Amino acid sequence: VYLDEYYFPIVKVWEEGQHVKIGGAELKILGAAYGKTDVTRQIRKMMVNDTLKTAVNNNVFPDNLPGQPKTLVVVYQHGSNKPEVAIAREGENLEISPKFYQPQQWSFSNGQMKVLGAVYGCKDVTDIVGPYVNNNYMNFQVNSQGLGGDNWPGVQKTLALVYLDVHGTPMTKVYT
Repeated sequence: VYLDEYYFPIVKVWEEGQHVKIGGAELKILGAAYGKTDVTRQIRKMMVNDTLKTAVNNNVFPDNLPGQPKTLVVVYQHGSNKPEVAIAREGENLEISPKFYQPQQWSFSNGQMKVLGAVYGCKDVTDIVGPYVNNNYMNFQVNSQGLGGDNWPGVQKTLALVYLDVHGTPMTKVYT
């Protein structure tokens, strides 16, 4: 049991004869949302050997938008590489496995708010939302016009936002 760089407890178990590996391209879950609920802790507990495999449905995650289609959004990072975004619609399966990357120079900015990943409906809008950060503050209206159009017609959408606060802690927020 150890703390990662965000002070989240990580539990690893190895059987006799297995190779112990901590670090490198280790998979880290930075934030996750299903519908309008932050499911980051639940997703972290589901990981086995740096792999996440899950069905995306109301039996696995809380149904906080009854009768509405939902997405599972996971913002994750391999080692110290740039964060990535995975999106799966309700009824699909999601798998995120370890990958072998060349080390990158991507780093978190100390003392500055930074968007790690953002999904509106079923579209990655990280590049659209990132510039809204101004002096460690974000202020904008969640709507289709400002977030790249209506990417899931007829469905009430949520904006799942994973960002670093000014203390370097990943935070997950969901807005309808």
